[in-house]
Amino acid sequence: MPEEAVSWSRFFEKRREIHRRWRSIWEVPLLRKRARLILPLARPGLRVLDIGGGEQEWRERLKQAVPDLVYACVEPDPARPGHAATLAETGGGDFHLALMLEVIEHLEIAEGLQILRDVYKRLAPGGRIVLSTPNIFHPSRFLEDATHRTPYSYECLGGALLTAEFSVESLHRSYNASVIERPFRWLLTPLHRALGIDYAKSIFAVGKKK
Repeated sequence: MPEEAVSWSRFFEKRREIHRRWRSIWEVPLLRKRARLILPLARPGLRVLDIGGGEQEWRERLKQAVPDLVYACVEPDPARPGHAATLAETGGGDFHLALMLEVIEHLEIAEGLQILRDVYKRLAPGGRIVLSTPNIFHPSRFLEDATHRTPYSYECLGGALLTAEFSVESLHRSYNASVIERPFRWLLTPLHRALGIDYAKSIFAVGKKK
């Protein structure tokens, strides 16, 4: 699809809109298991578009809940053949759910906004996208991967969805600690807040097509 011009003033305004809803990273609720966010979106006849989902983890998990699942994966990595290399190669038809998990940070910001707009056009009315990215408030989460290009704060992630015309239904911080680790997390929370850092590893956003 042809690229659309990016309005940076619009993006910054949408980012501020998200900040007015969640004033700090600590106001974003914790999510222990991402399956609790994704699996409730399954329903009979579900059509799923998985961007960068070459491992097909969610194809198998969703198919257990929806036997008649229709699943399309966009994976440009040539080491993982058998998938569509571009969104255009997924054929016709609208999707009910798009997954874009730990992908957008690997793109330049204009590329990321463009693919969100393209996904919006491929969703049926009321369709949803589940988007995630490394939490930049975690000391090392973004920097541990040399292929990461664009860091997204929770405001920027939500703002990107709003810029692409989605409404933002929810934001979440993902952290699944063991029973042994949880007391240490609570004990260190005051220090984390004082230093402006977070233990949650990823940020999840759920967007809805209007």
